[in-house]
Amino acid sequence: MEEFASEGVSAAIPSHAAEQQAPNAVNTYWGKRTETPWTPERSEDEKNLLSQHEACRAKQTFVAAMGTYWIQCSLIENKHPELASSLRMVVQALDDHTQERGLLEAYLNLGLLKGTMVMAPGLDIVQDWCYRHQSQRSRNGGNGKCKMDKETDRLRDVVEEFKRENGIPMDATIKSGPLEFQKPLDLNCEARLYENKTSFDEPIRISGNNARLEFREDSLCFEGKINLPIISDTLVKIFGNRIKSDNPCTVERWLDYDTSKVEYGAVWNEF
Repeated sequence: MEEFASEGVSAAIPSHAAEQQAPNAVNTYWGKRTETPWTPERSEDEKNLLSQHEACRAKQTFVAAMGTYWIQCSLIENKHPELASSLRMVVQALDDHTQERGLLEAYLNLGLLKGTMVMAPGLDIVQDWCYRHQSQRSRNGGNGKCKMDKETDRLRDVVEEFKRENGIPMDATIKSGPLEFQKPLDLNCEARLYENKTSFDEPIRISGNNARLEFREDSLCFEGKINLPIISDTLVKIFGNRIKSDNPCTVERWLDYDTSKVEYGAVWNEF
């Protein structure tokens, strides 16, 4: 009787419970083992749509960074508290291929200094773009002959050195790699800034600088450091908070600057 009762209990166990007791049991409905659930095979149309989605994400990453930011800089605010609410940065597209190249342009107003920046995920990308356009302008302005100034020579040297070290052909364009969407937008910058004052005793000079800005995932805030040899021997910290601004702001284009007047980095203080 005991043997019969034991057999009866076993026979009464529902089929789904039996599968739970046997991990390697086959799911008869799907024809697959339960530990490897069935996943559908995507159609070509779906794969194409997913590819378009990823491309849109890359573009939106840069589009989201465009806009007006209120800048906080303790170094400037401590010396000039009256400027605390007026510091701004306006980010916009650099050209028609901004999203493809990963390049942006920004107008920067630090009260004491004003100017423009070209930004991209890598400083080498920025410098390559700046050099290509600056050297082209030098050729066009020189009746077919290339008249390079010191700033254009500097850009050429750093770009060529980077290409040599990385085995990149000298005539190749340096482009942005795939964006990592899990990480904040991290931009390197080349800046052209001039002193925001009227002076009749000194010639107009432009300070060439570099900066690095790291945006949060929502692109509403960023923090970074900028080289400002005009006012500090060390990197200056700045913070940006996105604001809604109805005030029109004409961004001073990087290519409008006379780079023959640029004094890059510490060279500014040697004048």
